[in-house]
Amino acid sequence: MKQHQQVSAIMVCCSSGPHFLERHLLFAEHQLGLSFNQSVILIPVFGGASVLAHTETFEHDSKFALKGLLFSLNEYEDTLKKIVLVNHEGCERAKSEAQGKKDLIKAQKTIEKHLPDDSDITIELWYAHLEIPENLESGLVFHKIETLECVGN
Repeated sequence: MKQHQQVSAIMVCCSSGPHFLERHLLFAEHQLGLSFNQSVILIPVFGGASVLAHTETFEHDSKFALKGLLFSLNEYEDTLKKIVLVNHEGCERAKSEAQGKKDLIKAQKTIEKHLPDDSDITIELWYAHLEIPENLESGLVFHKIETLECVGN
């Protein structure tokens, strides 16, 4: 039975603790216009989107993330508009910013294999820097990544 809740996005992000998840929820609300429990499903996993880029290395975590994604894709196929993949600076699984960004591209390709050919779901790639600007309480600054930025890094 399909859910009646209006879910428009799924976010795969790192699970580096409650404070980190709160920052991702602020990002979803303020930068993406999504609110938790109303229009976004959060799939927190240690290593964020990198686990979907290295499914054999991080087998357990990648299975967890994929299972959540596939379930949500099926349950909310009528309202789902985008999948948001997030990696962050200082991640223990993606040892550098360049690797974290490359992992976003690989994770996108992993997910695309599971989408129907006629799917209109977009996949957005975001990289978070650990910063604390004066007017931002979250401590993370999220930057949207374009595919071309990752090529050659």
